[in-house]
Amino acid sequence: MAYSSDSDIINYLSTEELSSLTGSTEIDYAKIEFARERSDAFIDLFLQGKVSFDKENVPVIINRISVELTIVFLYENYHNSDEIPNMIQRRKRDITRLLQDIAASKLVLAPNTTYDTILCLTNSIK
Repeated sequence: MAYSSDSDIINYLSTEELSSLTGSTEIDYAKIEFARERSDAFIDLFLQGKVSFDKENVPVIINRISVELTIVFLYENYHNSDEIPNMIQRRKRDITRLLQDIAASKLVLAPNTTYDTILCLTNSIK
């Protein structure tokens, strides 16, 4: 089961932005699914075997990480590397650090923890 859905991503970006990211005038859901699969595999790379949670009830932070990584991978998959904004590159770096902290048990997944709270915590750890 995926850590995020199309509706999660559409709630985060406008349909126009998603259409542009997928290189079309309409949203290309196959490209979103491909990027989401990469995103979830990236998350699993860090957390599998180290952190467990119910995949039917994905923690908010994992859902948000999946959404943001999906967007990062859409940029990486469908645009030249020189067209990827610095902000997107920084988000991937920050998410990688966040996943490392979760995997190292520096941060614990809590069901009601918001993404913004986690970012504040990780920024204070640096």
